[in-house]
Amino acid sequence: MSYVPGFHNDIYISYAHRDDEPVSPGQVGWTESLRRVLEVRLAQLLGKSVAVARDPKLALNAQDPQTLEYQRDAAILICVVSPAYVNNEWCRREVRAFLDQANRTLPTATKAPARVFKVVVSPIPDSEQPESLSGLPGYEFYAEDPATGQVRQLNDAFRDDLEFWQRVDRLAHDIADRLRSIKSSTSAGEHPQRNQEVLSPPHPLDVIEANKQLRRLRVFLCHSSEDKSQVRSLYQFLVSAGVDAWLDEEKLLPGQLWEQEIPKAVRASDAIVVCLSRNSINKRGYIQKEIREALGVADEHPEGALFLIPAKLEECDIPERLAQRQWVNLFQEHGNALLLNALQARATQLSVELGGNG
Repeated sequence: MSYVPGFHNDIYISYAHRDDEPVSPGQVGWTESLRRVLEVRLAQLLGKSVAVARDPKLALNAQDPQTLEYQRDAAILICVVSPAYVNNEWCRREVRAFLDQANRTLPTATKAPARVFKVVVSPIPDSEQPESLSGLPGYEFYAEDPATGQVRQLNDAFRDDLEFWQRVDRLAHDIADRLRSIKSSTSAGEHPQRNQEVLSPPHPLDVIEANKQLRRLRVFLCHSSEDKSQVRSLYQFLVSAGVDAWLDEEKLLPGQLWEQEIPKAVRASDAIVVCLSRNSINKRGYIQKEIREALGVADEHPEGALFLIPAKLEECDIPERLAQRQWVNLFQEHGNALLLNALQARATQLSVELGGNG
């Protein structure tokens, strides 16, 4: 079901099929990964299911006129620009067909090229891109190593690639704004309202489970008792932001055995924030046991999942066991915002894994 009345699809992804080949067996291709994440993130932002389509069946350079009808009947076109894409005449034809249709169907405010989003997966000069895309702002899904000059494609296959999730989020916010604009400019008389599937009011940190059920992201706060005051403030911040945070003094009931309940809470969590300070890294005892348990649970998740997040409460060393993971400095400006970005990416990641986009 589409979010915008009168369209079969809200979004159609135009791409060269060579760019959707999986990196390794058992994985989905890059374009399919983008489709899944966008479908979930847009549902979170808009509160309704969004139809994001691509054609997974056509071979490279295939020319099926029905495909042009699929992408014409979409409110927004996403072009995945790559060397294979710019050298594919069929891809250029898809863009021209969409733009021709877009200019005839909707009011000026939402005509092409406002309905085209350009996702660039490797650096390509504007002069080499299709004329209809040249000059349009692009969403860059690649990063250049300043030391070597080598270009790395941002990829959900590397599940701790926070840059990928941040750029998807920016793209999703801009597309959500455009879909709202198109929907508001489309009267019921011009485009009969389709039957839409409505979610409960979403929250950026909601996890969408099977059957579209929503729940808050569950986050365990691993910390030293000496840091309780700072961690209590972090707990209050996360709860106010919409997280189902777990802090022992808030969650443990009188009479419960904390040595049993804490491991249960660690295992039931969607993410664990390990709060680090000079106290915690130098202290022997239960905090070190919690870290070991957290690392053990992290090992059970897909490699690189945004599950365990080291968070510095003050300037301190990172324990060797955590040093390979990117940390956040909560004592610096925007530290809390960066932590929320990571947790939001985790919520979207889980929504994809649990079938929230189905």
